[in-house]
Amino acid sequence: MMTQMMSNKWLIREAKTSNFVCKTDRDKTKSSFGMRGSRFVWGIKNFLERTEQKGESLCSETFRVVGSSDTVTKWVVYVYPKGLEDSEVDNISIRLVNNSEVEVKAKFELWITNKMGEELDVFNQVSFVEPKKDLVAKNVSLNDGHWLQQDNDLAIMCQITVLETGYQVKRFHSLKMIADLEQAFIQNDSSGFDVTVIKCGEVSFECNKFMLTARSPVFKSMFQSDMVESQTNTVEIVDLKPEIVAEMLQYIHTGTASNIRKYSQELLAAADRYQLEQLKSSCQEILIASLAVENCISILLLSDKHNALELRKAALNYAAENMSSI
Repeated sequence: MMTQMMSNKWLIREAKTSNFVCKTDRDKTKSSFGMRGSRFVWGIKNFLERTEQKGESLCSETFRVVGSSDTVTKWVVYVYPKGLEDSEVDNISIRLVNNSEVEVKAKFELWITNKMGEELDVFNQVSFVEPKKDLVAKNVSLNDGHWLQQDNDLAIMCQITVLETGYQVKRFHSLKMIADLEQAFIQNDSSGFDVTVIKCGEVSFECNKFMLTARSPVFKSMFQSDMVESQTNTVEIVDLKPEIVAEMLQYIHTGTASNIRKYSQELLAAADRYQLEQLKSSCQEILIASLAVENCISILLLSDKHNALELRKAALNYAAENMSSI
């Protein structure tokens, strides 16, 4: 229970409704109740004895806030015991930083509570915060220790309720775009295709030049230079099997490769040639998972041939660990 984890000296009135407690100086406990609006409590021991100088800060543990659609965002609090460089004497400064990879709109409440249960608001606002950015740093006067707990401990409370994240919006639009592209590719509407990719003069595929150039630097160079492909709108591929070319083109147009597990080695080669880095990475992950005594040497040779560094490292480790069996 939260009350059991906190010693009697931590007289923090809101502690029973918190889902995270952080005590600095190697004395840390955590508890999570899965609340949508998450509250974070940070107690800093012997605050008046801190040795940090002006502009130097303490950083809390990372705490996570679950928003709508189970989106998880990460936050940290910075405290400057002597304030920022431009702070007045006897002021401390507090920053709340979005430690996530996405922009977040949330309701932010941060305050200091003293041993009498009184609260000093630092900020209370609804804002958008970009990834790795903070709310405006606030300077707070402690009034000669009036806002400290007993034993000169500082108790900071922060409550965040996530209202919206950039990840949710971008992910929704990205998924819709992928679905639209996949549907257009499946329907094979010739009005959208303006490039012919030929395999060995036998099998041809209709493609979209915009998608080819947007997704592959190699195709882009073909069509932006004075190469024969840019003049004829035809690309000839002579040394890849038709089914591999089909999978690669499906990936370029839709972001998916239906048979990537079946053709992981061949698609690795195609992805390397046409600089499809994410496809190459996915093929490496599949091949790493498939490593066995029977195939690790051939996969190692494949990784060398196509500069697949992660795959090469994994194959070398596997071979070293299983040398006697090989």
